[in-house]
Parts: sequence; structure tokens; C-alpha cells
Amino acid sequence: MGGKSYLYLTGKTRVVISEWLPFGENNIIALSKKLETDTSRDAPSILTEVIDPEPQEMLFETDSIPTIIHVINSREGEMVEFKATVSYEETNADIQEERFGVHVDSLGRIFYGMGIMEAEGKRGRYSIDAVSAILADVVHDSSRMLNTIVSKYHKRLLELIYFNEPLQRDKFFLVFSEAFDPELNEDELRRFTPGILELKQVLGSIKSITTLKDGTILIIGIQGAVAVGEHSFEHEETLLMYAFLKSIENALNNSLARMWRAWDMSEELKGLVFSSRGRGVTSLREVNQAISELQSDVSIIKSIFQYLQSTIGSLSDAMVTRNTENPLWDILNMKENLEILDRRVRDAMPVAEALSREVDSLANAGNTLLDASISNVMDAVKENTRRYVAIGEALELLEIGIFGVYAIELLHILFQYSGLEEDLLKIIFLGLPATFWLIIIVGIGGIFLAWYLMKWTKRRILNGKTAKIVSSNMER
Repeated sequence: MGGKSYLYLTGKTRVVISEWLPFGENNIIALSKKLETDTSRDAPSILTEVIDPEPQEMLFETDSIPTIIHVINSREGEMVEFKATVSYEETNADIQEERFGVHVDSLGRIFYGMGIMEAEGKRGRYSIDAVSAILADVVHDSSRMLNTIVSKYHKRLLELIYFNEPLQRDKFFLVFSEAFDPELNEDELRRFTPGILELKQVLGSIKSITTLKDGTILIIGIQGAVAVGEHSFEHEETLLMYAFLKSIENALNNSLARMWRAWDMSEELKGLVFSSRGRGVTSLREVNQAISELQSDVSIIKSIFQYLQSTIGSLSDAMVTRNTENPLWDILNMKENLEILDRRVRDAMPVAEALSREVDSLANAGNTLLDASISNVMDAVKENTRRYVAIGEALELLEIGIFGVYAIELLHILFQYSGLEEDLLKIIFLGLPATFWLIIIVGIGGIFLAWYLMKWTKRRILNGKTAKIVSSNMER
């Protein structure tokens, strides 16, 4: 776990992990069906990351450790709450079982909550170092668990905005506990440097330390918040709203980072499109494939901003009717944070739309160049084909002529060795000797025979190829 600990959390201690994913009513309904919310309250669902390759079979064997889901509550199209039991292999090769409650709703709000029962072999007294390790495990394992229940759209989205490392995605966490050990007030905690350093390892940079009216010490950091005090759990609802806003901010930051990267990629691909003009069809096809993939990425990014806008709009409407006299709302700047998120999303949407048009125009340019390149190739093929046909026909004529010459030469040899040449020379027909007429007849006959044999051979070859093509198509 680490070296000596200086600060401990004592009494009942609970952690909550928060993140945002675009859900909406349809996705909640699809999730409910997958979790079989109508039946799994009586019998839990057992899910795994592995897809059954033979779903028609009664048995499914896998080495993947399953997730056990037990639905607690659900409202169709609104939310699902369930208990999840996961048993993933840790870095030391041990199998560690974790159980936590999960809340998912149509706003995209996802909470994972669990109570700490024991850490480092102790109950009721947990070092900040041990809590940090538990948080790291829950952040990672909750990501793996969620991967077994979300749709392919969500998996694709997570891979996209978290740059192919969805299991390492940002989440905001809350820690609630009854007391510090040693007992410290706000001023003593600020001066307790070892304890502050340990808290920074968990929270990142500490933004504020505040004592609420009921004595609860609230420590707000970049990555999470810690509320310690006898009444700390009474602030759970407000702090969950704050965690949700921070989760939306995390998702927005990652989506913006992916959008700026998409802009860079569009510029890179634009250079490749026009530099590939003279490199041939294969190069242009590869570039167009990359553009097509970028179009898909941009469409998902646009959908994320649309979901974010809808979520923030719903939160704004709810905040108008909510009683915000709770001073903790002012301490956490809830209204201001929501307004900032609203402005940032509104600012991002036209940029995403411009990116979409940019990539679409780039795709059109790539397709135009590809069509032109293919047309040039086809024209070249046609020209080469005409040349090959002309050369082939010339060679055929030459071969036919040669065949006729061979026929005449054979006739001449026959005349020499048979002794008939002198007798045939005496026979005159139309003023010419018979040998002349025999040579003409044999030459023409040889040429005709050669022409017929060539045509017959070509027909046989072509008919054989056609038969093979037909057979191959039928097999397919």
C-alpha cells in the first residue's frame, strides 16, 4: 500500500463514484431489457464481456469472470438501480470480490456506491492510503462492469472520447466518513502537512477546505471530495449533484479534446487527399477509408454534445424548482457551474457542426478524385485493350499467312519428289499451267483451314472460361 499513514477515516465510511454517459429514455429501456428488470429482482442476471459464439446451444463456457446483477428498482425509461457483484483479478493475481450499488438514469447520471467494511485487515479505521487504493480498484472495476451491460454505441463512444483507453476514464468520487483520526478541526487540518499531502494523493490539487454549520469538514479537490463529520452523510444528495456536474465536465473536456484531435486529423487528411492525386487508386482508397472513419467519429462527437445539451437543460429546469437555500449550494457554486457548462456546450456545438461539414466536403473531394483516378485507369485499360486486340489480330493474320505459305511449300516438296511437276506444267488452263492453279487452291485452302482452326480454338477457350465463371458464381 505504501509507507506510514498519518491520517485515518474512522466510523462508517462510504465511497461513491460518479460518471456521465449519454443514455436517454431509449437506452434506459434497452438496458432494462438486458438486465431483465421484470424478473431479476427474484433471480439475478449473470453477464460477461464475452459474446456467446453458439447462442443456440444450452451451455456457454467461458474463462471470463461474470458480473452478477441484482435489480433493486427501476422505472421504465427513467432509471435502473441494481447491485453488482464483480470478482476481477487484481495485479497480484488474487481474485477480489467487490459489491456495489449502481444507479443509472436517463440523464446519463451513473453512481457507483459502496461501504468500506474492512481495509488492511481493520474495521472502522481506514488509512487515506487504503481508501486511495480502494477508490482506484472501484474506478477500474466499475468501468469493466459497465462494459458488460452497455450497448455497442456506448462502447464505441467510450473508446473514442477516451482515446482507446476507456477503462482508464476520468470519474469523480465522493468519500463520506464520520471522523478523522487524529481528531482535527479545519484549522488543525490545514496545518497538518502530512495529512494534507495524503489527501492530495487522493484528491489531486485541493481547491478548498470548508467547515459546514453542522461541523462537517468538506474538502474539495480536482478529482473528488471528502466529507468528514457526524452529519456528513446528510449532505449526500447535494454532493451527488455536485459530483454529477463534475462528471459532465469531465465528459465535456474529453469530448472537446477528441474534437480538436479530429480537426487536426481533417487537416492531415486534406493534405493526403491532394498529395495522393498522382499516386494511384490504392492510395486514394486508403485515404478515403480514413476519412470515412473520421466521419463516424465526428457523428458520435456531435451526438455527445446534443446529449449534453439535453442533460444540462433538464438540470437547469430542475434547479429552478429546487429549493437552493441550502448554503452548501452556494459553497459549491452549483448554479454558476451549471451555467458555465451550458455556455461551453453551446459554444462547442457549432464548432462540431463546422467540423462535420469540413469532413463531409473532404469526403466529397476524396471521392471525386478517386472517381477521376478510376476513370483514368479505365480509360488506360480500354486503350491498352484496343492496342492488344489490334496486335492480336495482326498476329492472327500473320500466322494464317504463314500457315498458307507452309501449305504451298509442302505442295512444292510433293511436286519435286513425286516427279509430277513436269507433267503438270504441260497441262494449261486459262493460259496458265496446272501447277499454278494447284498452288493457288492449296494456299487458299491452307489459309481457310488456319482461320477455321483459330476461331474454333478461341471459341473453345472462351466457352471454358465462361463455364468456370458460372460454376464459381453458383458455388458462392
